[in-house]
Amino acid sequence: MKDIFDSLLLILLTLLYLFIFIKLIKYVKTRRPKKALKAEEIKDYDKIKRKNPHTRNADEYNH
Repeated sequence: MKDIFDSLLLILLTLLYLFIFIKLIKYVKTRRPKKALKAEEIKDYDKIKRKNPHTRNADEYNH
């Protein structure tokens, strides 16, 4: 009887770990596009910064 409970517990734990792992993968996959969008925003910000000579670090672009 104890062997049955042990095997059931092992199966349940394995399923739980698989579920958590799948959720984690889905979470990471959904976060990546947001980071890519942020990178695009940074590029846009960089362009704006170059156009405006009165921003900080403007001397890097005004040679």
